[in-house]
Amino acid sequence: MRRPRLGPMLGALVAGLVGGIVFASVLLLVEQPSAGMSFWAPVAIATAVALGAAFGSQVIGALQPGVPGEAGPEVYALSFSAAPPGGLMPTAEAMVRFDEELRLAAEYGRPLCVALVGLDRADGVDAPDALEVLRQLSAGAVRRQDVVTERGSAEVLIMLVETSYSAGWVVMERIHHRVSAVGVGALRCVLVAPGESDTLREVLDELDSGLEACRDMDVLFADPTKLLAPAR
Repeated sequence: MRRPRLGPMLGALVAGLVGGIVFASVLLLVEQPSAGMSFWAPVAIATAVALGAAFGSQVIGALQPGVPGEAGPEVYALSFSAAPPGGLMPTAEAMVRFDEELRLAAEYGRPLCVALVGLDRADGVDAPDALEVLRQLSAGAVRRQDVVTERGSAEVLIMLVETSYSAGWVVMERIHHRVSAVGVGALRCVLVAPGESDTLREVLDELDSGLEACRDMDVLFADPTKLLAPAR
């Protein structure tokens, strides 16, 4: 519940009183008091006070800055950066960060997703150009706390910190739509939510194998744990 702001209310009262006094003073100077005057003077003063109150509340309310916390409820949304600070994280540094985030996720039960994305280049698109597009679009689709780095010479590795598996797929869909709009090729993507006992090496091997299986099976998106599961 919002608390009333006293500033405009006090200002309105003062403005109304001042207006009433000024009006009464001018009226008494112009004409000597009479019986009719005695009747209309209080009415005039009350009218001046009311008008002054309305005017004062508008003026002072406009001049007084808003108090924090009085606005409506804030809407929190993911804030996406045009690119992470300093561009993509160097691979060696990213591996250290990945390993640390895996440990924290296992220790505190925090959600975590890791994705590997590659690009099947369209005809006429050079490999360096395709990789640069993939780098930029991937980096621009994640938050500042997430980690994006190169994996090999043609893929991009993405770690989505404190992100559920379903939310991770939303990010992958975003990258897919942006790549499709540019028209440089078809995106291949695998996404995994590491288990508590998974090591960094196990996660990377699973992503590498999953992306290779995506290309072999002509699948655009896949969960490598399901894609690589042995047939029963």
